[in-house]
Amino acid sequence: MGAYGLPSDVIKGGIPISGLFDLRPFRYSWLQPKLLLTHETIARESPLFLVEQAPKLPPLLTTLGGDESAEFHRQSSDFSDQWRLFGGEATGLDQPGKDHISAIAGFEDPGSTLCCAIKDFTNRIQSKRASFD
Repeated sequence: MGAYGLPSDVIKGGIPISGLFDLRPFRYSWLQPKLLLTHETIARESPLFLVEQAPKLPPLLTTLGGDESAEFHRQSSDFSDQWRLFGGEATGLDQPGKDHISAIAGFEDPGSTLCCAIKDFTNRIQSKRASFD
């Protein structure tokens, strides 16, 4: 049992959309005077640096808009690579023509690339669980 009496595998999968996984660049951005990020805060709060501490890594579907900045693409790629390095399954979905705001727009259309990818992802998770039951 993990924290709060929950099993360590209570989370069966994750779908970060346009995620920020590495806070280091923010220390040098226009937001730093408001965020006041320290080296310690960045290390403690950046998901990229927490992967190796996870007791179990559920499958991930990482997605972002194709028109997002190179930094968003780097962070998603690095996070997925780190996830796989520590034994997790991570797949990516690039959404051409989408940006940080519109990357979630596919939720309103069940036939969209995003919804279809999410359905496939959850079906794979269900299939894996069923084979263990």
